[in-house]
Amino acid sequence: MKGPKLDKLNLDILDLLEENCTLTYQDIANRLNKNIWTVRERIDNLKRKGVIQGCKAKINYYMINLNCKAYLFFNLPPDKIDDFIKFAKSQKMIKKLTIISGERRFFAEVVGENCSYVRNYIKENFVKYGIYDTSLEIVLEEPIG
Repeated sequence: MKGPKLDKLNLDILDLLEENCTLTYQDIANRLNKNIWTVRERIDNLKRKGVIQGCKAKINYYMINLNCKAYLFFNLPPDKIDDFIKFAKSQKMIKKLTIISGERRFFAEVVGENCSYVRNYIKENFVKYGIYDTSLEIVLEEPIG
């Protein structure tokens, strides 16, 4: 699928929003030396075209006593995929679910109070969906992002 053609101003706006999605139209206009109405029109257009799909807060989970972030790489039987996705969307501990290429086709970002809790949560809740070929990796540090 080919997306809309974007000029330098659109790309500059996206760079700023990706860095900090709470910037106001005025903040962006000031940083780019553009008129606020030009910026607003561009952002509204990027939203309509589906380029901007939302804005999420970047949470420091450690500050709210969720001291373990883990990445689970795994596979699922084809007949369980839709049920698992529905389950994952309903879970507060699962922050992200991605389908990827490679040997393990699914990637879940899971957070919890501690790593034992995360591990047990996965064992108790994911197994019923027939996950297999798993690899649980604990995040030690995130120097970028």
